[in-house]
Amino acid sequence: MKFKSPWPNLRELIPEGKKGTAEVVHFEMTDDHSKGTVVRMMATGFAGSFCPPGEYIKLIVNGKIMMSDTQMEKDSNRGVVNRAHGSVLLGGLGLGMVALAICGKKEVTDVTVIENNPDVIALIATRIEHKKLTIIEGVPYTWAPEKGRKFDIIYFDIWSTIDIGNLPMTARLHQRFKFKLNRENPRIWMSSWMVDYLRGERRKEDAWLNACGAHP
Repeated sequence: MKFKSPWPNLRELIPEGKKGTAEVVHFEMTDDHSKGTVVRMMATGFAGSFCPPGEYIKLIVNGKIMMSDTQMEKDSNRGVVNRAHGSVLLGGLGLGMVALAICGKKEVTDVTVIENNPDVIALIATRIEHKKLTIIEGVPYTWAPEKGRKFDIIYFDIWSTIDIGNLPMTARLHQRFKFKLNRENPRIWMSSWMVDYLRGERRKEDAWLNACGAHP
């Protein structure tokens, strides 16, 4: 049986364009550039650094790459797509790749996305319309659903970099939204982009500092 990828072809859905602080760019990863990502992978020890040759799309916000549809992005977000069911809340729209993949699952009833940048919404929202999808302009740290609203899956992907400095913000979001999980569902799940990897990196850093006597 042929495996069907859950990921949408974003280059077909979203044209290049710019709106205020946000820009969508189509780009090609050549063989030479791909080889460069192998070097980066070996230097960092992070397997997700590798990017195969091919044609891709990326979202740039305020001059920084916020998201792309490279293999790393797909692999690092596969967990939420695999677990998605029922009512889903996503923090961060990006290119809409994760939202569309989740909308395509029959086990999912609805997907709500909170995005704080109106320019991103203007560029992306009309290109990824889906009957299950609702996109709301708001800041995840302050936005709240209507009273009594619960979700089966909650996931945050609002960071442009893989940095252990994101962990305090992750913890804050998880603490804020833990009461919005549907506790009647034994399969509820809440997480954030790359959080398990970052926690592992912090443990390594703490162990190194303890070994050096840097921690009190």
